[in-house]
Amino acid sequence: MEVYLLLGVPGQRWEQVRQAIVFVKSLGLRPRLTEYSPLPGTAMWPAACRSTPLDLENEPLYHNNTLVVCGGEEFTPPRLQELKDLARE
Repeated sequence: MEVYLLLGVPGQRWEQVRQAIVFVKSLGLRPRLTEYSPLPGTAMWPAACRSTPLDLENEPLYHNNTLVVCGGEEFTPPRLQELKDLARE
C-alpha cells in the first residue's frame, strides 16, 4: 500500500518530510512523494505567495511542480533527491 506525502507546502520543513517518510516505512507502507503546486484562488494561495521570492501571481509557469517554489531554502535539488532516495529504499 502507498501513502502520498505532500512536500514543499508553505512553512513545511525538510526534516518533517524526512520523518514522515521514516514513519510510513516503519508501518510497512511505501511513501510516495508529490510536490505541492500553488493554485490561485485556493485558501493556501496567499501563504504560497508569501513563501517565495518568485512572482507567483504574474507567472503561471511557477504554478506547476517543476520547481518546489514554496519549499524555501531547505528544499534544494540535492536535498529533494535525498528525500526521494530515502522513500525508494
